[in-house]
Amino acid sequence: MFYLLTSDLEQYNVNSLFISGIIIAVLIAIAFYVLRSIGVYTMAKKAGKNKPWLAFIPFAWIYTASTLSKNYTLFGRPTKRFALYMTIVFCVAEAIGIAYSVVTYFPLAGYYLSGENVYYIEGSYYPNYMIQYPFTSFCTEKYAMSYVYNGTYQTVMSIIGRLRTVINIVEIFFIISLYFSIFRDYAPERYWLASILSVFGLFPIFVFIFRNRTPINYEEYLRARFNMYNNPYGNPYNGQNNYNYNSTQKREEPYSDFGGQDNGKYNDTPKESPFGEFPDDKNN
Repeated sequence: MFYLLTSDLEQYNVNSLFISGIIIAVLIAIAFYVLRSIGVYTMAKKAGKNKPWLAFIPFAWIYTASTLSKNYTLFGRPTKRFALYMTIVFCVAEAIGIAYSVVTYFPLAGYYLSGENVYYIEGSYYPNYMIQYPFTSFCTEKYAMSYVYNGTYQTVMSIIGRLRTVINIVEIFFIISLYFSIFRDYAPERYWLASILSVFGLFPIFVFIFRNRTPINYEEYLRARFNMYNNPYGNPYNGQNNYNYNSTQKREEPYSDFGGQDNGKYNDTPKESPFGEFPDDKNN
């Protein structure tokens, strides 16, 4: 049975909740696996990649995903063999993570499946009649424990744990570069959002949503956006000028009706003085 052990040593049977949580987690993992596989497979097939069906194989899918973009960078520098490096780092990190989890929780799982009681510790305190599993928040009753964690085991687990931390940091840099490069080509208008959320586990959802899109060159996309912002209405004359300033054809004088120019020449007809009705003092 599975129990929650509180800091005041009260025990709560959460076996059904524990089993339900495992079932839900497994169903979510399967759903994400299907979405990711279909998304990567569709993108790879439309792009004409070799063996797109590798997207459905664990560990191998990362290589197919790493070939979807041609503009991978690491620390700002283009990387031609990104798919190979990404696959190696990913497989090593996953292998170490699986080995660490198996060695850590395998005795605990066997203890649970054998029908004995397993306790999850709330806080850092556990009673003297129980023994805590190293690197976990679980404990079992000492007299029923069939697996002994000696000093050598704890040393090895500590080394593996530190190694896993280092390789996970390297993997994060590769994963971030992978997501940013893919979504720059398939969703340039919102690639930041898609990439950041993918780092937190939502990559299967986004790659499934954008699977039917045609990849574009991100630099060309930026140039097109730049031109659009600088000339949002386009050229109203489609690159042509309606006014031919080099033409020798005479144009109508706009002020000809008001006694202005006539056919390009001034009118020599004397104009009547507006003060003609008044006598000139000089003639008197």
